[in-house]
Amino acid sequence: MYSVCSVVPSSSATMAPSDAQAAASYGFRLFLPPATTTIHKRIQFERQFMSDAFDWKIIDENPFFKVKTQKSSVKVNEFVPREVVDKRKNQTNQVWQVILGLGRYPVF
Repeated sequence: MYSVCSVVPSSSATMAPSDAQAAASYGFRLFLPPATTTIHKRIQFERQFMSDAFDWKIIDENPFFKVKTQKSSVKVNEFVPREVVDKRKNQTNQVWQVILGLGRYPVF
C-alpha cells in the first residue's frame, strides 16, 4: 500500500496501487517505503555522526552504539579464471567477444 503526503486525512492514508497511479498522474507525490540498503546506509550515517559527537564530547553517550545492521551477503569481486573466459568468449558472437575481451583484458 502507498500513502499520499498530507493530502488524504490520516484515517484513510492508504490506497490501492491503481489509486496510487491515478494520484501520481495528478502530480501528488507518493511515499514508498525505503529499501533495506537505504535504511542500512542511514543507520550507518547516524551511527558515525553520533560516534563523532561522542568523541568530540558534544554528547555524553552514543545512542547508536548498540544498533546493529545486517551484513551484506553480496559478492562484489569474484575471480573468473582465464580459461573459463576464453572458452565462453569463443562460444559467443563478435559483440560479446569484444565485451568479454575488454572486461577481462582492459586496454587503457
